[in-house]
Amino acid sequence: QWYQRRVRERKSKRLQRELAWKNLNSRKPSENYEDPKMLAAIEDAKNNMGDFNLKTAKNYKVPESQRQGGTYKRAQLLELRRMIYMTKMNFNERLLALRDQKQKMISEAEEWSKRLDVIQERLPPESVMKKPRVPKLLDDEIPERAMEYTPESLREFKKKYSALIPLL
Repeated sequence: QWYQRRVRERKSKRLQRELAWKNLNSRKPSENYEDPKMLAAIEDAKNNMGDFNLKTAKNYKVPESQRQGGTYKRAQLLELRRMIYMTKMNFNERLLALRDQKQKMISEAEEWSKRLDVIQERLPPESVMKKPRVPKLLDDEIPERAMEYTPESLREFKKKYSALIPLL
């Protein structure tokens, strides 16, 4: 009995699906149907758009109004160079600001380290803990140091190059 009921339910659902498909297929336009609005738009474009030459055609010439001379391109190139320069300058300014901020944080960490030393001197030896290492600025972070010199570095330079250049 329950099996027969299930069979009838499936059969009715199948019939409903077939009716739905028939209804859907009956509303489907034929293969040769063309929308009149689209046909009108295509016809309007053909009548009003004109004939455009392709830029790849051999007989194509750039209209005078669209030509760009050397002075325009030079000005454009100079503007691009200025923009590149400004971008580099802004980057360098931000980088130097970050370096200064890091230097400030390092100096604060050194102050805290000195305070920690004072506090640990007062503590009993078994309570003293190893303190964290204070970071330092790397040589790569301060490239202008390469241009600085000391009397010792000058003496080393003189020793190194005295054999090559007798005037030193």
